[in-house]
Amino acid sequence: MSDTNFIPQVTPIVSTWTQDVNNTIYRLLGNSTGAGGTGGAPLTRAAVMQNLGAVSASNAAATYETIAGAAATYETIAGAAATYETIAGAAAATAALRPAFKNRILNGAMQIAQRPLTAVSAGGLSYGGADRFQLYTVGSTGRLTLSTGTGEFTYAQQFSVTSFGNTVFQFGQRIESLNIADLAGQTVTLSFWAHAAYPVTGTVQNVIPTTIDDYSSANAIQVGVCAVSAVWTKFTYTFSLPSTATNGAGIEWLFTNLSNGQVISLTGVQLEAGSSATAYDHREYTQELLSCQRYYTYGDDKTFVVLAAVTYPSLKFAVPMRVTPSMTYVFDIGGGASFSVGAMGFYQTVGNSTDSGMAWTASAEL
Repeated sequence: MSDTNFIPQVTPIVSTWTQDVNNTIYRLLGNSTGAGGTGGAPLTRAAVMQNLGAVSASNAAATYETIAGAAATYETIAGAAATYETIAGAAAATAALRPAFKNRILNGAMQIAQRPLTAVSAGGLSYGGADRFQLYTVGSTGRLTLSTGTGEFTYAQQFSVTSFGNTVFQFGQRIESLNIADLAGQTVTLSFWAHAAYPVTGTVQNVIPTTIDDYSSANAIQVGVCAVSAVWTKFTYTFSLPSTATNGAGIEWLFTNLSNGQVISLTGVQLEAGSSATAYDHREYTQELLSCQRYYTYGDDKTFVVLAAVTYPSLKFAVPMRVTPSMTYVFDIGGGASFSVGAMGFYQTVGNSTDSGMAWTASAEL
């Protein structure tokens, strides 16, 4: 057999990849004259080598191994492709099953903290530490700050009593109507993790404003009691949101008669549709940050420069704020500048006494 006669006899292997590699090669070469005849029965490897005839032994062996290796490579690639399709299909199915915006609490894992720790005066409502959570006290003072969480949660929101005689500690988050109205009248489940320096019992409340997004007048509905201890514990409560939740809905933890030095921490807060608590909905960091910046954002004195000249600068917020925000301004030097503010951003309208860097905050909290 010459080399030119040999080639057509092995090239049909391309169309028979799905057969057993060795049997395919034996059958193809068995159809040529020589040992094994023309009956098409599988040949042994020795017979294959004999049928290669004029091809040198080393070349014949290399040819055989190349064909077998190519077939094995094809099977490997085909198997990898099948595996990819399986993984891709599973990922698509999982994504389809995952509810959009499952957790109606923003920043429940306490990972966004644009404000520093905050001292809370008696009778005052303040934000500090983790975004979107606020603390109201009656009787003395407290403090909000970020602390270490538990398990899958790196951070926790911590509130503490800093002077003796506090009669009410009310901690919670107010949910905007746009983010909760679709669940009005439905069964929902609240879950969270809590820890205390000393054992303490409080109540969990669902707070419903009487008008849309105005929590200055609201009705509190108790949904459960939580006995918080020095061991991190997960709490779960299932209840029905009233039909008036179209106005918004808040979740509050109420503790009374706390002693000086008491420290309570919460994390992993989730409010979802349904009668059972599911795995926590960890949202992508940037998405969570932008959601929080709808209610509060800030810039240091490197983000805005006020001018004494007649051409004044402007700044656009990262996302539109809930409403026109309340602003604070701190000039590095000078003063006298004025600004026009809207939900989209602000711009300078009156010149400063001198060019100066300016730090600012913008709040549109509920």
